[in-house]
Amino acid sequence: KYALENNIISPDMRVALGTIAGIGLWIVGAILKKPEVKTTSDTLCACGLCTCYSAWFAAYYFYHIIPTSLTFILLSIVALASFATAVWKKAQYIGILAQLIGFVTPFLFPFDSTQIWFLLTYAAIINVTAVVTALKCNWPHQLYTGLAFTFLTFFGIFNTGEPLQLSIFAGIFILLYTAVAASKNNKKLM
Repeated sequence: KYALENNIISPDMRVALGTIAGIGLWIVGAILKKPEVKTTSDTLCACGLCTCYSAWFAAYYFYHIIPTSLTFILLSIVALASFATAVWKKAQYIGILAQLIGFVTPFLFPFDSTQIWFLLTYAAIINVTAVVTALKCNWPHQLYTGLAFTFLTFFGIFNTGEPLQLSIFAGIFILLYTAVAASKNNKKLM
């Protein structure tokens, strides 16, 4: 605390230490494989991912060390790594964390209507990844949270200057989620 308050640890060093701590937590969680410590293992992986996310966002927002585009890429990598970790560890709550990270990331940055297609492409990648994760792990809740996040994203915050394109795009993904959820429910009934 003294070192931070008196600026003995520089912002660069804070970000580096946060990144090292995050990667370290994730690695320790990945190494733990015994079934009796699964919750601890999953929690360490999730904490590591969140620590990296926080360190890189702080580097952009508070310390102005890294540019917007690099920060967006790094945070997107954390979102995709979270989905991969959720599937690999069979950890449902890391899957929800991945969706939260994925859908929140674009709203941490300023954007205008000229970047709408970039944001829609990013949203498509997150949506497809969420659907694939839900199908691979048989997690119906992942479909429902993805549907809710998609609805909130497109109709709540992305209401910029191109409502027709946004409505079409959102409709496609809402139909995708609905179709996948309906097919999963039909398989359960058979």
